[in-house]
Amino acid sequence: MSRPQAGFTLLEVVVAIAVVGAGFAAGLAAMSGSLRLMRSAGEYEQAMLLARAAMTEALAYPDADIVDDGERDVYQGVEYAYRVEFRPVRLTTSAQSAGSVAATPAPLEQIAVDVYWGEGRNYRLVTYRRTSSAASAPRTRGSAPAADSGGAAKDGALVSGDKPAQRDEGPRP
Repeated sequence: MSRPQAGFTLLEVVVAIAVVGAGFAAGLAAMSGSLRLMRSAGEYEQAMLLARAAMTEALAYPDADIVDDGERDVYQGVEYAYRVEFRPVRLTTSAQSAGSVAATPAPLEQIAVDVYWGEGRNYRLVTYRRTSSAASAPRTRGSAPAADSGGAAKDGALVSGDKPAQRDEGPRP
């Protein structure tokens, strides 16, 4: 009587190696995608922080003329540029007195911060605040080249008192 041999055939070993290799390849692809998403999220977070810092500066020093030096900020090897834009917004509020409606101007200013980085990526932060004058000319500052931001922003929240209402629009296509 012959004894059956213990072990695997060459075909079984090759199939097992192929299955394990496919599993490793799928795992490496998932890790690569995860690292790419983590980097993208980090870049987006840096853009948000830069936008919030520029917005804070614009709210703290609204009339300051900062010389635009054209330099761009670099964080973790990524170049960022930003533009702060001030635009007058004219809204009317209705005050009802003795059965008649009178329009009263409420001078507002829109402050928009656009941050640009990478291949056409951007982040926009917008707020509104009351101004002391009824009208002022639009003005910009920052390290990004002046360009049309696509018109006025969408309807924003009205400001009560001196506290600005902020809206975070996130990335635009």
